[in-house]
Amino acid sequence: MAKSGDKTRAKTGAGGGGRAKTRGWGPRPLGAAIPGAAGALFRRQGFAEAGLLTDWSEIVGRSIAEFTCPIRLSRDGVLTLRVGGGFAVELAHLEPQILERIARHFGFPAVTRLALVQGPLPRPAVAPARGPKPLDRDGEALLATLLADADDDLRAALDRLGRAVLGGGRGEG
Repeated sequence: MAKSGDKTRAKTGAGGGGRAKTRGWGPRPLGAAIPGAAGALFRRQGFAEAGLLTDWSEIVGRSIAEFTCPIRLSRDGVLTLRVGGGFAVELAHLEPQILERIARHFGFPAVTRLALVQGPLPRPAVAPARGPKPLDRDGEALLATLLADADDDLRAALDRLGRAVLGGGRGEG
């Protein structure tokens, strides 16, 4: 006959002292499901760890991620990157820093070397944000009147805010 302690061990694992494992049956962010859903596809390209693809911008920084895209990771740790424009020369000089950032992200040296392939990068899924629409004469006059009594630093900040509000936020083109 099983004792109540056996039930606890069954829920928490062999040790019995840990917390009970819980399954997240509630809503989850879509980004959390990507590594599991696309895992087979990533593994075919050598990406056993999907985080290298999904977190690329976070790992290397926006300035590098803007001009690079991971293509495949070989078994011997060579990461092939597609590089846009003339950025390949600069990226070759940044290789030690990139390898360190990847190792820091995963906690071990997952990548030993970079192989660069020049070519067009995939288009971003979301168009880059644009500034507010230019103000017409009435908007410019209203903004100037509203900011007439503000000091220089405050005026500059309120001017940007006013242009965004009066200009209708983000422009369409």
